[in-house]
Amino acid sequence: MSQSVIYIIDDDKDFNMMLELALKSYNVTADTHDTVESFTQSLKNKVPDACIVDLNLGKTMGEGFQLVKAIRNVIGPELPIFVMSRRGGKEDVVRAIALGASDFMPKPLDDTYLLIKLKHYFPENAKLSVIEIPMAIVGEDKNNMTLTTSVFLKEVSLSGTMVESEAFLAKESLIYCEGALLNEL
Repeated sequence: MSQSVIYIIDDDKDFNMMLELALKSYNVTADTHDTVESFTQSLKNKVPDACIVDLNLGKTMGEGFQLVKAIRNVIGPELPIFVMSRRGGKEDVVRAIALGASDFMPKPLDDTYLLIKLKHYFPENAKLSVIEIPMAIVGEDKNNMTLTTSVFLKEVSLSGTMVESEAFLAKESLIYCEGALLNEL
């Protein structure tokens, strides 16, 4: 299994280090950059498997938009480009996608959310195929019984969330979930 390489540009060095650590155990190498110059130089030397671009780079708000457009124009439509930003308004998301971004991830970035997105773009990466998120299932009887089981998050999309579990879940069951990832969904 070959290792995926993702070029990341964010002017926050601590954030870059957090992404490197989050991706390392999933057979993904994060080549992080905190300047546009070093990022574009790396792109000239080798095309990665994907790019993660922050929209607000340096002193210029929104420089990431121009970077996304340039990457798409030079490298083409095959390269997945993820845009991440605290700028999560509809206009920013639409603009980023229109300029060539493949997907949008809000900041603060939940590492599990990122891994789920990467799973979609890199289905051949076996380490990304099983991402476990523990959830509690609460019954509606007089005792308000709680059953805790592990479920595997299979897919997150605009139409809903698909989970898989060894426990039986009746159709139209209500599942109460909480956690940082779910706040982003």
